[in-house]
Amino acid sequence: MMCVIVLAMYSFLQLPTNSGSNLENAYAEILPSEDEYVSLLFSNTAIVFFRGNSLLREECCPQTCITNIYEEPPLITSNFEESYYMKEEDDTPKTFQCSSSGNPAPTLQISLNQNTGKLTITKPSIRDFGTYQCSATNKYGTAASAAFKIERAVISSFSSSVERTLPNVHQYRNVSIPCTGKRRCEPDDECRVEWKLGDGTSNTIRETERIAIDKKGTLHFLYVDLEDGSTAATPYACGINNELMRAFYKGSNVIMTILKDINRNTFKPQLLFSQDVKGLLGGDAELQCIFFRIVSLTLTNIRRCGIIFNEKSFLIPLPDIEWHLSGSNQQIQPSSKYQFTDPSVRRNLRIKHLNVSDEGTYVCSAINVLGAVHARIYLNVTSKPIFQEGETFKSQVIPDGQNAVFKCKMESLPDEKTPSEPIWRINGKELFYEQYDSNFSHKYQLSADKEILTIKNVKYPEDTSSISCETGNVIFDRNGEDSFVKSYAFAFLRVMACPSGFILTNGSNCEPCTENLYGNDCRCVCECNTCQRCDNVHGCVDIYTSSRVTTTQSTIPKFVDRNLVVYILVIACGMILMLGLFGCINIWKKRDIRQVQAINEDNRHIRVMSYTGIYDEVDALEMVDNSNINPIQRKNITDAKEEAGSSDDTNHPVI
Repeated sequence: MMCVIVLAMYSFLQLPTNSGSNLENAYAEILPSEDEYVSLLFSNTAIVFFRGNSLLREECCPQTCITNIYEEPPLITSNFEESYYMKEEDDTPKTFQCSSSGNPAPTLQISLNQNTGKLTITKPSIRDFGTYQCSATNKYGTAASAAFKIERAVISSFSSSVERTLPNVHQYRNVSIPCTGKRRCEPDDECRVEWKLGDGTSNTIRETERIAIDKKGTLHFLYVDLEDGSTAATPYACGINNELMRAFYKGSNVIMTILKDINRNTFKPQLLFSQDVKGLLGGDAELQCIFFRIVSLTLTNIRRCGIIFNEKSFLIPLPDIEWHLSGSNQQIQPSSKYQFTDPSVRRNLRIKHLNVSDEGTYVCSAINVLGAVHARIYLNVTSKPIFQEGETFKSQVIPDGQNAVFKCKMESLPDEKTPSEPIWRINGKELFYEQYDSNFSHKYQLSADKEILTIKNVKYPEDTSSISCETGNVIFDRNGEDSFVKSYAFAFLRVMACPSGFILTNGSNCEPCTENLYGNDCRCVCECNTCQRCDNVHGCVDIYTSSRVTTTQSTIPKFVDRNLVVYILVIACGMILMLGLFGCINIWKKRDIRQVQAINEDNRHIRVMSYTGIYDEVDALEMVDNSNINPIQRKNITDAKEEAGSSDDTNHPVI
């Protein structure tokens, strides 16, 4: 019986230490498999285990949990970009709002000499540009956001203003004019190359069927005509337009004189521009192919469609451009996923809402009567580190005395560099090596790859805190350059004084939830139907279903080490078993001695009685008349006398 009690205590104390486990999870591993049940009695507590699905809550009725009635550490809910650009002395105000959750309500602050959670900048000066961070603090700790930068938008003048003249430009031929002398312009996604014709900046050259501007800013004439020429009075010039700053800087002038075409040559389509592209996961990417048109040509005795052309000149139309995925014959058509900047030309293909499956090779083809030419463009979809499939970084509510486990398992996209080792922070402060290692004596333990943080034997309330992890990899930034970018994950750890279904009373005792309440800190309200009742752990259950924990007494005080209690109980059980075994052996020995003595006494008594009976029989035989005894009877009597005499000699030796 004592061993049964000890085993019950052991089962109660050795609850699983998985993060977030409640009583249902704790007991799930030891439930019997069939309809049978096991009942263990420990003090005034009755724990009954039923078949696994017998306590499942019916989903036919709604149940709600009261929010904001329990205390928890702060959690940052603001999402900031890596950087923000502002024009110096810009009158337009820009506001940055820090937000968080937590109870008591956290005090918010945005760093860089700010004492509130709201930052508004108007007419920024040099001192306003820098790195900022949002923090939220209450009595349980501090949560800090990812750092973000406020940077100054920049546009610089061209490095050269020397006028250029293009030589030998022939009518109907293609011409490409690069934009030279460009300098710094940030942010890149707000900067655009524009071409102007003539003095000033008002006459902007627009892209048409035969005019294109590529991503590097080069101006392409797929073919030129005589009216495309320019002079010193009306030159071509490229410039940079920073839309954020609403500023335009113009470069050097270009003079282009067009020579009338004399020689009629035939050319197949040719590629003028294509470029591999990078795109951020979830963002958009634009692919571009530019082919020049085929010039005017003279055909001699060529039969087409039953018609013979004799020495007749005509212009071959611009080639049709088609887009395909590599290995597919299906042409890409406009849709919510794919869009063309100019559907009539289809030089620029925009792919929206990029996902991993969009990465790959795209083929653009230019086709007309004289042939076809193809270009291959590789789209590289890249991203900051993201959580592995099925992995998340969740806040946890853990009963006192258990272990809390947080996983920061992030990965890069395929064929990219692996993320850096995670950096862990508790209440905004980085966890250093002196606070953790593989030694089990440390409060904090990290796995070899530092992706798993274990906080051992959490205590109420001192281990309640804000937790974050940070890792990074190399991608391209908004300025089109490779850079190291970071990913952050935020959560909190709340240590409960009592397991699910119980609430702390009198500062040390855990009592079951009162009527119609259940769950962690008894913060959920049952709304059961007439066939159900409210279970303090699981909420609405069948009215005939017994509770796993029907009554309870005070929990073990948090200053008692559960493992120590278990060890003491196991040792006590062993000693009791040993003492019981020794007692049983002693009883068995005494019982054997008494049995032996009783057997000896019975044997002696039997021998004495046997001897006396023979003696009396012999005396009786002597008195019988020998004449009445037949020979056989006489022989038996004689034998009996001899046997009696022998027995007498044995039991009564002569001294």
